[in-house]
Amino acid sequence: MPGGRLSTEAAAIAAGAKLGQLTSTAVHGNLTGHGRPSVVVGSTDGWLYAVNACTGELDFSYDFGSAVGSPTFGDTDGEGN
Repeated sequence: MPGGRLSTEAAAIAAGAKLGQLTSTAVHGNLTGHGRPSVVVGSTDGWLYAVNACTGELDFSYDFGSAVGSPTFGDTDGEGN
């Protein structure tokens, strides 16, 4: 299950997931629009992961196809998010 949440390294290997090294994290107060923080982290496996900072559940993941460095945020439309 690439890009998903797996409980152990053995489960990831069994699922055929490419293992990667996580980069630095960044926290956004309302990235998903649900009024709570998300922690975003890149990985050398090519995926960007966003995790609910309150529960640890996966908010979303995105496959960039190559190693993802440290994420940053920008307010491109000036609305404050």
